[in-house]
Amino acid sequence: MPDAVPVSVRLCPGEDGAPEKWSDPVGHDLDQVVASLNSLRPFRRETVCTMDRGPRYDLLLDYPTGRRVVQISTSGCALVHVDGQFRYGGDKVVELVQDLG
Repeated sequence: MPDAVPVSVRLCPGEDGAPEKWSDPVGHDLDQVVASLNSLRPFRRETVCTMDRGPRYDLLLDYPTGRRVVQISTSGCALVHVDGQFRYGGDKVVELVQDLG
């Protein structure tokens, strides 16, 4: 998960019905986005997820030294994937970024 606050974040379409357009960059309250990502509970394989379908997004975290991409699904367990780690709650992260935008 991210360990530093980026200078901007942006939601990009992934697949499964995500908007075709990238969101405008968000450049404020980004500590909330990082805190939200870092507070998500780790995924446990024995968990049963719903069959709800939702879009998948790529959350771009832009830093002065480069970019980090976090994959976010809003289907089923709403998993967030970054650096080989999976966590629950991607739908909440997407809502937060959309609200900040």
